[in-house]
Amino acid sequence: MKTRLQIMAMGLAIGFYGLFMSGCAPVFSELQSARTAGKGQVELTAGYATVNNGEYRDGEFIMASEKVQEQIGLQAAYGITEDLDMRVRFEHITVADDGGNVNVLGFGPKYEIVDNIFSVYVPVGFAFGGDFQGKIEDTWEIHPTLLATVPFNKYIELNTSSKFIHAFHKDGWNYMAFNAGLGLSTDLDKYVVRPEYGWAWCTNDNNSDKFRQFSIGVTIYPNMFGSIGTKTVNRK
Repeated sequence: MKTRLQIMAMGLAIGFYGLFMSGCAPVFSELQSARTAGKGQVELTAGYATVNNGEYRDGEFIMASEKVQEQIGLQAAYGITEDLDMRVRFEHITVADDGGNVNVLGFGPKYEIVDNIFSVYVPVGFAFGGDFQGKIEDTWEIHPTLLATVPFNKYIELNTSSKFIHAFHKDGWNYMAFNAGLGLSTDLDKYVVRPEYGWAWCTNDNNSDKFRQFSIGVTIYPNMFGSIGTKTVNRK
């Protein structure tokens, strides 16, 4: 039992990064749109999230929601081409009830399939620090993700993401996750405020916990305030 809980503790996210430990959930929040940054441009996002769970048995809810963890993080993207970004994400997780702390680091490419509407993002990542010092090789995961954006105007957009969280460790747990959020701004090409809500559930075991997250992030595009960068987005 103890060994299984230790395996579950390898929480890895970047949204990706999510092996699990007792009382700890994967980091599955997204806080981005389907848009890429544009060749030579930079995108920076700072975020905060709180994660709750409810316990289920045979698909039936049996326990009230309780806080599992809080997260603070930073994401950065650099435009390799107009349609291809390289992204990196760092998250610091504080587990509830003095469960300790852990860090996760993820990175990977994001490719825009339909301009400003659909993208695929394939990050890999690992956990480190705290109880995971020297155990990085057991925490690697990959999070293939489909991103979709519905732009309403230059002030608001709807963003969704669907992802599969796959643990490389033979005893790791796999998850599906879905997020939906808004992008709010007076000019979405310069900065974006991102409230978001999401769900994650284990695909290994129907009796596992189901997790919910609420997050808030702020994205800025530093190059939009200067002359560097080439991408422009036309909005009605």
